[in-house]
Amino acid sequence: MKKLNVLVFDDSKKHRDAAIAQLGKKCNLTVVDTYDKAQELLATTYDYKLAHKLSKEKYGSDDPAVWKVSPDERVRRREELSRLATSNPAEKFDAVLTDLMVPASQQKLRQSCNLAGQEMPLGAIIALLAIHNGVKKVAVVTDSNHHDNPASAALDCFQTSMCEGIELFCTNHCVVESCGEYVKDWATVLGVLCREIK
Repeated sequence: MKKLNVLVFDDSKKHRDAAIAQLGKKCNLTVVDTYDKAQELLATTYDYKLAHKLSKEKYGSDDPAVWKVSPDERVRRREELSRLATSNPAEKFDAVLTDLMVPASQQKLRQSCNLAGQEMPLGAIIALLAIHNGVKKVAVVTDSNHHDNPASAALDCFQTSMCEGIELFCTNHCVVESCGEYVKDWATVLGVLCREIK
């Protein structure tokens, strides 16, 4: 059986270490610790320079105004160039496993905004980004008690589900004891998503 390519995002070192210990031998593992790094690995990007280069090579100009074609053909060409110049790094992942509560990114925030670094349920956004960009097996995992954290409590309404070919698992009670402390049980989480893994 081929090794799965798995992205694990967790801001806690003990949970990242647990992921490496539990999954490192059976998966091609990428482990990141910040929202920005996880987003970078999952978000599509558009390469304007490549689009202009391809337009010149294929159609003789990077200016659609000089193309002597019908409006429908102009739209078709633009869509083709957009598709060719867009990269989707998420395609390399078979599964994405993310923490729920993570420090907020500084991205796009005003200097006066004091939310950067505060824990928020942004792991759910990473899960949505993964699904949006084609990852079929996604889990949101937290060790926050659902009696103490409303975002953790919100996970109670999710059951493992398959919708349109996507396996989604959200849990707030999947931990295992390791070296005297509780860590996330990433192996069980991945096993739920990919039934063949034990």
